[in-house]
Amino acid sequence: MLRNVFAVVVGLTLIVLLAVGGDLVIVRLLPDAIDEFGKMTDPGVLLILLVYVFVVDTFGCWVAARIARERRMMTALALGMIALTCASVSVIFLWEAAPAWYHMLTMAGVLPAAWLGGVTARQARAEDLATA
Repeated sequence: MLRNVFAVVVGLTLIVLLAVGGDLVIVRLLPDAIDEFGKMTDPGVLLILLVYVFVVDTFGCWVAARIARERRMMTALALGMIALTCASVSVIFLWEAAPAWYHMLTMAGVLPAAWLGGVTARQARAEDLATA
């Protein structure tokens, strides 16, 4: 149980660090992506953000599921629920910063990313056991 809690904390920390780091990289590489009012409206940039957030969420949940000793999928999905809660709070505070479709797709992708992270971790574990 304690190891699963640790796994969720590690996964969440990874997600936050990689997401914030990715945001900083995007802002540095594409300074015109944010207008003078602090809004991001370029659909191309927003799609890039959606893809990397999905990848980061999947990776964080995969790491959490790999660290967990038991109930790997439950651990990944628990992290997904926490990430969804964080995304919901973020949407509330940053609603004006991006179009509604971006916020909705961001939130819609969190749990599928958690599920994918859990499934891939479970498959990797099965392969580890098969080769051991």
